[in-house]
Amino acid sequence: MAKDRRVQYSKLRLQQALVSLLDKKPVGSIDVTELCRAAEVSRSTFYAHYTNLCDCLAEVERTFLDRINQGIFCAQAPRDWPEFAGNIHRMLEVLQREREIFLTLCRNSDTFMDQMLAGASQMFSGYDPGRLADQSPGLRDCALNFVVYGMTYTVRRWLEQEPQIPRQAVAELILGFIKDGYWYEGSDPT
Repeated sequence: MAKDRRVQYSKLRLQQALVSLLDKKPVGSIDVTELCRAAEVSRSTFYAHYTNLCDCLAEVERTFLDRINQGIFCAQAPRDWPEFAGNIHRMLEVLQREREIFLTLCRNSDTFMDQMLAGASQMFSGYDPGRLADQSPGLRDCALNFVVYGMTYTVRRWLEQEPQIPRQAVAELILGFIKDGYWYEGSDPT
């Protein structure tokens, strides 16, 4: 048990140090020695857990995305509009709270935004886009991508702004667009 805590602590120190360094420069400009110095761990400790910096960065991304998913979905995908709207509110709350790491990963990881987009697409899985229900699957897929990419990049731009627009206003913007422009069953979701 004590060994597990030490391993978790060492990995956490390395991950936190990596995020801190990424805030200052790109991953390609960071070397293992610099990371270990910042984390106050030995190189052998680093290599006991990771094969390279990209491996450590991938774990940072996975851990962060897991926290987002746990905060948003509470272990299940939404079944109706109130649950979906609640997920949007929770997503914004989690991302606002985790703003610095989110923006650092957006700026410094080649794969993070793709993973975020895949997660956002999950929020819409199983929903039929109402007005497009009778259209081709390709058109429905285009509409879904439009909403997911637009929502994801809107959230990123919101978090980059200083001072920030209130979270409730961003939630209303996203939900209003989805409600009026992209929803299922062709009826008013309220």
